[in-house]
Amino acid sequence: MNKNEVSIENWPYTQWMAHRGAGKIAPENTLKAFKVGYDFGFRGVEFDVKITKDNQSVVIHDNDLKRVAGIGTQVKDLLLEEIMHIDAGVGYPQYQPAYVPSFKAIADFCVCNNIGSNVEIKPCSGREIETAEIVANDAIKFWQNSTIPPLFSSFSLDALQVVQKIYPDSLRGLLIEDWSEDDEEIISQLKMLECVSLHAQGKDLTKSRVVRIKKEGYAVLAWTVNDLNRAKELISWGVDGIITDLVDQVFK
Repeated sequence: MNKNEVSIENWPYTQWMAHRGAGKIAPENTLKAFKVGYDFGFRGVEFDVKITKDNQSVVIHDNDLKRVAGIGTQVKDLLLEEIMHIDAGVGYPQYQPAYVPSFKAIADFCVCNNIGSNVEIKPCSGREIETAEIVANDAIKFWQNSTIPPLFSSFSLDALQVVQKIYPDSLRGLLIEDWSEDDEEIISQLKMLECVSLHAQGKDLTKSRVVRIKKEGYAVLAWTVNDLNRAKELISWGVDGIITDLVDQVFK
């Protein structure tokens, strides 16, 4: 399936997506977290990808490892072999050790289990271009036998433009921090990048905004929604995807 075959009517992703694998139930963005999310019934996930010093793709959110591993080393200063031996399970003793995974390890898990993946390209400052190039080329290889393609998103317009060039058939989503821009500017960016979706904070969405974006032909994903009543309201407005930390509550 490529972007020319995707529409709101045949959207290939589940309505609920586990934030960073398993929300806050297990160490974020680790393989153990993805397995926990899967066991709770999630068949859609959102996660972050950066590149290491030796230009290898890894799944991690922050620029450094202080919050998840208790060390202040920058991701961009570590080799793949080094970072994959770092326990990112600080605060989750029942899951330790939980190592920083390669992008390939997470992609393989998602492909093997038919999990829809929202891959956020999360470049370290100044590495937007090379991060997008590596992530795009890796994804082409990792998802070649998958029936559910990855959905790329990023706050970086440069990164999305690189993916658009390298992997023109990819599915791309514009990720916005807040809805401060004019609606027309957002729609213009969606068109320029040939996106299929807009990813906005759940708190910024209104019914009229959702209706307007969907009328233009784009899916709407809301992040990170941790109130089930709010999530149900967003779904009633037509929001196509809810990214949440409430992994243990959604499918009770």
